[in-house]
Amino acid sequence: MKNILRGLYLIVTKFFKVIYCIYYFNDGRIALYSELTIGLKVLKNNKTRLPHPFGVVIGRGVSIGVGCRIYQGVTIGSKLEDGVTYPVIGNNVTIYANSVIIGDVRIGDNVIVGASTLVIQDVPENSIIVGNPARIISKSV
Repeated sequence: MKNILRGLYLIVTKFFKVIYCIYYFNDGRIALYSELTIGLKVLKNNKTRLPHPFGVVIGRGVSIGVGCRIYQGVTIGSKLEDGVTYPVIGNNVTIYANSVIIGDVRIGDNVIVGASTLVIQDVPENSIIVGNPARIISKSV
């Protein structure tokens, strides 16, 4: 009897985890298996767009500016060495697929983060950055 109840419990919890992983975002798209601990309300209030929302991880303490675009597979969070310091993302920032922004990092306004870029240092505004680690390839004044 215990095994049957335990099996039933596991089935029910897996079902609710799958339901919990399905998020409807403000543009009607479904984000499956994303870890948006920052909260959908914060993203919606900041007019953040997730054109391809799958695999996006955004930590609870991340600060995101208004009008940002975040593509699939992006991770934004803290490093274990830093403790609880999270990145600060400026306004109108575009972060392309599979980029990672971790630690106590500040990204200025109107920055474009190229695909598969690792950001571990501050980025000035109006820049385009690419690479691992990130380097500035263009800067508008």
